[in-house]
Amino acid sequence: MKFGSSKKKQQLSLLTADLNDKHSILKALDLSMAVIEFSPQGEIITANQKFLKLMGYSLNEIVGKHHSILCERSYTNSNEYKQFWIKLQGGHYISDKFRRLNSKQKEVWLEASYNPIFDHENKVIKIVKFANDITQYVEEKIEDKSKLDALNSSMAVIEFTPDGIILNANKNFLATTGYTLNEIVGKHHKIFCEKNYSLTQEYDRFWRDLKNGHFFNGQFKRLDKRGNEIWLEATYNPIVDENGIVFKIVKFASDTTQLVNQLDAQKKSAELAFSISNKNKDTAKISVDTINETNNEMTTITQSVMATEIHLKSLDTQSKKIKAILNAIHKIATQTNLLALNAAIEAARAGDAGKGFSVVAKEVKDLSGNTSDLVKEISEIIEEINKETELSIKEMESVTKNTAKSVDLMIEVEKLVTEISVGSNEILKAIDKLSKDLSL
Repeated sequence: MKFGSSKKKQQLSLLTADLNDKHSILKALDLSMAVIEFSPQGEIITANQKFLKLMGYSLNEIVGKHHSILCERSYTNSNEYKQFWIKLQGGHYISDKFRRLNSKQKEVWLEASYNPIFDHENKVIKIVKFANDITQYVEEKIEDKSKLDALNSSMAVIEFTPDGIILNANKNFLATTGYTLNEIVGKHHKIFCEKNYSLTQEYDRFWRDLKNGHFFNGQFKRLDKRGNEIWLEATYNPIVDENGIVFKIVKFASDTTQLVNQLDAQKKSAELAFSISNKNKDTAKISVDTINETNNEMTTITQSVMATEIHLKSLDTQSKKIKAILNAIHKIATQTNLLALNAAIEAARAGDAGKGFSVVAKEVKDLSGNTSDLVKEISEIIEEINKETELSIKEMESVTKNTAKSVDLMIEVEKLVTEISVGSNEILKAIDKLSKDLSL
């Protein structure tokens, strides 16, 4: 009898110890986790302080209420929610991440387990829920996913193993390179590169550095399916596991081929403009020198024309003086002719005594007539000279005016070419700056 009593005491002691352990465990859970108990139908029986604080309720506010007060109405009206409680009532254990609402109807995420509790007849008598608040973690994940979704929709994305084998690519990347997903999965990254580059030590070092966790970003020259050159503004991002080991490389890229080509074309245009500007600068200098020489020559011509004009005007004046003298001679000859005529008359009256005087008078008359004829002829010649001189003077005056206008025009052209030269220098400076900017 003593032996049996001792055995029972030992069993009781073990049972007590086991209960104490379980109580300690429950107490530890109660301190570290949010705990709430439900009837099999979902009515709230009790909840610990951690749960009440997390959800913003007092115990009196929730006891006797249904679990549905912690959920969105759209969910509690669903068949999914009904099946959830049917499973629990049937004794099924459920563990997952759950979206719930606190007293202010603000979203709360719980990582929780719903645990059916059985009586000695294996009947479910209540449901105990143990939960941890993972709201911040889930929200961060949701934010990260939103960012990734945004990147995935706006950028070309491709994933590689640490050794460069292609794992996946999105539609944008496939559209950029012209491949289908089946054509590239399992292939190496080098299919996008020129062969002479993929065989270099630089390319090997690139993937070795990525595998060691180094991040790369910049503009990368790549090839599409047809071998056409494309340019990608991209980042290569090593993804590490919980042990800090790289297990994947994710590349985010934007197609900048058109922009690069435009910049290249602008750079070539700038270089061409730079060359043309230099030539224009030299041409402008030559033009200015030429205009200066022409201006000097025109000035000399103008001076010569003006001297000639002065000479003609002098000639015209002398001609007029000669004409006046000839007129005087003509008058004298006319008077002499009259005197000779009178002398002849008087000689005729004198008879024989006047014969000798008559001969002299006739000679004087003949001389007077010849003089008059000669004066007339000279006058006609002088008149022609005067007409031609006046015409020449008018023409020379026109030439002088036109020459003066030409000189003025040449001065204006000189100013214009000087301005063009200055403008060319400004263009040259701007092109120099553009070339430097493009080369950065």
